[in-house]
Amino acid sequence: MDFLIQYRIREGAEAAQDAAVRAFVAAIRATGDAACRYTVYRRQDDGRAFVHHAWLADQAAFARFQAQPHFKAFADGLGARVEAPPTVARLDPVISSGG
Repeated sequence: MDFLIQYRIREGAEAAQDAAVRAFVAAIRATGDAACRYTVYRRQDDGRAFVHHAWLADQAAFARFQAQPHFKAFADGLGARVEAPPTVARLDPVISSGG
């Protein structure tokens, strides 16, 4: 299961957002769950625009991910930092150069 999450933060929220995404991904990493990979990107053409890519092996991994306290904390805090609610798209792979 792949998800793409996109949003733009409010002017002046850059430092808070940087700290929030670093803490969020560190907490994901600390779980040691091999069924979850998560990457946060900042767009080069707009330093306030963020793109997250989440890969979760299956529905059980997705449920574990959403049940984590760091997920709720990040989601709850994001509203104060963004200009508009994030867009979330579930992706279906077509082809990949990877294994």
